[in-house]
Amino acid sequence: MTAVPLDRPRAPRSAADAALYESHYLKATDPAGGRAVWIRQTALKRPGAPARGTVWATVFDTTAGAPVARRETFDDPVQDPGPQAWARFGGAEIGPGAARGALDPVTWNLTWRVDAEPGPYLPSAALYDRPFPKSNGIALVPAGRFDGTLEVAGETWDLVGWPGMAGHNWGADHAAHWVWIHAAGLPDRGGAGWIDLILARVKVGPVLTPWIVSGAMCVDLVRQRLGGPTARFRGFAADIADDRVDVRLPGGVRVEVAGDPGCTVAWDYAAPHGPGRDVRNCSVADGTLTLPDGRALTLPGGWALELGRPAA
Repeated sequence: MTAVPLDRPRAPRSAADAALYESHYLKATDPAGGRAVWIRQTALKRPGAPARGTVWATVFDTTAGAPVARRETFDDPVQDPGPQAWARFGGAEIGPGAARGALDPVTWNLTWRVDAEPGPYLPSAALYDRPFPKSNGIALVPAGRFDGTLEVAGETWDLVGWPGMAGHNWGADHAAHWVWIHAAGLPDRGGAGWIDLILARVKVGPVLTPWIVSGAMCVDLVRQRLGGPTARFRGFAADIADDRVDVRLPGGVRVEVAGDPGCTVAWDYAAPHGPGRDVRNCSVADGTLTLPDGRALTLPGGWALELGRPAA
């Protein structure tokens, strides 16, 4: 089987009987904190039916209260977007270095510069697009700088060098539970530190695994991978609540993130079969990365914190 590049969409070429979800997404945050945009283009394919696309736009502003959150699903089957895009449907497009689209009252026209090479979440390329694990993912741009315009209910935001990321995930099912944490523009010695961290619990038959940890961080221009099988992850501990997490990683790394309940969006993620997931995302969370040497890199209003769990 020929390997498909990890940025390319799976939905347009999926078999008729396949079950698949897929998401290409981006997140960018105001360097001053308190404002962020989260854009997703997703495809959902149930067995025997074509993949159909949904465009999502969420805008966070701590001065304005609850996020502006919109999504729309389109009836036309998802088509291959061609080599210059990752996803294109519903008048929206996301691809290498650019995203544009509109969902009333939000319009976006964004570009980005890449600051970090892609970060696969699975430990080996051989694990992708296999029956197990059912969920695949990669940070296509773990850290980048976003420019462009975002219009929200008639107000125009000019993005100049907003730190952010772009990613891709897909599979036959979502993880049972997950936590996603991201921050770029951390105040390290180079002023451009970042962290992209995933915690996931997956089902193996009827059994729910312990937390599996993956991701990477770059501090003082030194990048290191985070994670590994939980059984080998000595020193790992996680305290997880609805709007905050406290994660301790081996080697003395600690990540503490607290979302703003008043500026958090709640979504339901449909699954290719069976129940979906309830998801909470705050992309203007407060957070601190504490390093083994005791330094605390704090970034108010500049973290993303997402929690997913089985739908009630």
